[in-house]
Amino acid sequence: MGQHAGYTLRDVFHVLFKHKWIILAFFSTTFLAGTAFALAFNVTLYQATAQILVSPGREHLSDFTVSASAAVPPRLSFDLDEQAARTISMLTGRYLSEQLVHNIGARKLCREPMRWSIPVLGKPVCDPKLDDESLADRVVGQVQDNIHAERVGNAALVNVTFRHTDRALAAEVVNALGNLYLERHLGVLKDPRGEDFLQTESSALKQRMSQAEKDLEVFKLDNGIRASIKEDQSLIAAELVALETQRNELLSRAADEASRSGRRAGPGNSQLLVDMRNRLLDLQRKEVELASRLGDRNPDLVALRQDLRNTELAIAQEERAHHQGEVGALRASQAALLSKISELKRRSQALDRAEPEFTRLAQRLQVDQQNYRLYQAKAEEARVSSAMDAQKIASIRVIDSARPPMRPLASKTSLIVFLAAVFGILGGIVIAFVLEIFADRLETAERVESILDAPVLASIPVLRFK
Repeated sequence: MGQHAGYTLRDVFHVLFKHKWIILAFFSTTFLAGTAFALAFNVTLYQATAQILVSPGREHLSDFTVSASAAVPPRLSFDLDEQAARTISMLTGRYLSEQLVHNIGARKLCREPMRWSIPVLGKPVCDPKLDDESLADRVVGQVQDNIHAERVGNAALVNVTFRHTDRALAAEVVNALGNLYLERHLGVLKDPRGEDFLQTESSALKQRMSQAEKDLEVFKLDNGIRASIKEDQSLIAAELVALETQRNELLSRAADEASRSGRRAGPGNSQLLVDMRNRLLDLQRKEVELASRLGDRNPDLVALRQDLRNTELAIAQEERAHHQGEVGALRASQAALLSKISELKRRSQALDRAEPEFTRLAQRLQVDQQNYRLYQAKAEEARVSSAMDAQKIASIRVIDSARPPMRPLASKTSLIVFLAAVFGILGGIVIAFVLEIFADRLETAERVESILDAPVLASIPVLRFK
């Protein structure tokens, strides 16, 4: 029959007393099961912790300079939040866990999650019958589940922890994980092909530079360029100035000699003229002496004067011939100078025509030399960077290495047992009331009056005979 609500406190106690054995049985079963479960999974774990500093460094510098003609300053690409998130993701990722298992050993790292092996729950994790590959795959997941990393507030620090039943092994794993992360960090940010690329480009640029030098030297030999066109032009200009000065001097001397040749007397430098002038002076002295002693009609004086006139005429003719020879020599020198000047001007014009090609070849050689030196410098930087990577010199570093923990982690056995006890009591009570709801008997006068809405005149207790 149906029953509606209306339980009194006495009814509640009646139900609980009536189903006390059911409640006690459910509580005992739940409590014992919870206790067994807690004890089975109560594995003593030790947690080792290391601290990693995240800061910008050389590996975050991006140098996009690939040509000396387009130098670009290096750019620092570093974001603390992004780097911290990347660090946590890499530390807890599968790749580093696989490296840990490979380096330390799967059988050494493997541990059972339960204190006792329960066949119904599955085979042991560290089953000796498993092959190394299958065991390693299991242990990688187990190791990854026990690695935890988190950022310390807003600081540039990341704490990384690992849990294991062996406290020394827990510290070893954390420290090994830090070293593996440093290698992984440098490997991710560095292009392994960069150094080979720089070496290849450097060799190619060296060949191009050698070819450019040969082309420039051949062009200089073909065009008679000694050093450079500007230097050769400067030398030609200076030589032209000197030649023009000499030409002007020759022109002046030639004009002077030409004017002298038109006069009766003039200085001369030849020995013949010197002798003739000395003879003229002797004749003039003799004329003066004879004129003072003899008359003008004296035959000796007349002959002397005739000889004097002949000597003067000979001197004048000799002087004219001498000046004409000087003028001819000066004109010949002037012609030679004009020829040389013309040759230098033609040479200057030829250099002007060759200047564009020479400039192109020189600029090509200069660019190749600059690029070669740039790639050589970058190759050296890459070599130094590789050496620093080999020594694990980076901005990311472990500032606090893990040490074997002295105390294990707090156990949750008491909490599990307490929850099992609470669940057992509450569950037993719920079962008792569920059974009472579906029961078809009214066992107390109060329930009869409540359900039937009629007074109870008498009640006959249950007699227990002994």
